[in-house]
Amino acid sequence: MSKEDWSDERLLVRLTQNKSEKARWGTIVILRKRPTEKLFNKCEEFIKSSDSYKRCLGIDILAQLGPSPRPFLQPTLQLYFDTILRETDSKVIMSLLCAIGHNNDDLNDIQVGIVSSFAEHKDKEVRKAVVFALLGLTNLRAVDTLIKLSSDKISYIRNWSTFGLGRQIEVHSESINKALWRRVSDKYQETRYEAIIGLAKRRDDRVLPIIAQELEKGEFGTLLLTAVLASEKVELIPLLQQNLDSARADTTINPEWVNELENCINELSERTPSF
Repeated sequence: MSKEDWSDERLLVRLTQNKSEKARWGTIVILRKRPTEKLFNKCEEFIKSSDSYKRCLGIDILAQLGPSPRPFLQPTLQLYFDTILRETDSKVIMSLLCAIGHNNDDLNDIQVGIVSSFAEHKDKEVRKAVVFALLGLTNLRAVDTLIKLSSDKISYIRNWSTFGLGRQIEVHSESINKALWRRVSDKYQETRYEAIIGLAKRRDDRVLPIIAQELEKGEFGTLLLTAVLASEKVELIPLLQQNLDSARADTTINPEWVNELENCINELSERTPSF
């Protein structure tokens, strides 16, 4: 019998017994397709358990229980925020923040404040989860928290935060621009390019020489092409074409990347600068 045909009770028992990540998430995905009140109540029971592993299970199942709009969204969020205020286990806090991130469209100021209060947590995975919980939010506290985390000592936290500021929101402010400029010189290329994309989207012409400099190096990924298109600057085409000519002559370069570069040139050629 396929696990898809198992009862909720049997799946939950299996979850508590089998702790391998692959099996765990496979079972959670099955349960998430069964948005019943009975399952919600069972997850609530798990979340209130003294067992941290069970708490994580209940949190993770409810995070995406049922299709959007989720049938138990408000009681789920209430349960999450009631729990996070007293939780001390870092893994459970991380699960809560990630689950909140899956359902953050209508967070109020108090809830955003609670999430943001974990921005200085000693566990780097918790801080990363804070970023995920706040992605896409334009609430001033959320933006300020992402700005703060964009200077975190951990590279992937800086990267996620910069991505959140640069591409996930359309807010234009001096504080966001300053945060993005601080990351333009980041030692990690992906973070650097996320900052460049954010500035290009905001039509900050000061970033154009930086884009040109990166193109001249000839060693860049598709993120820089995203920045080029965001800038809408056709004067970058000669540098792009120069890279394309070199790439076509080098058989060691991935053909897919060559195609992306060619598509970027074609798309940019068709655009009329808007400023």
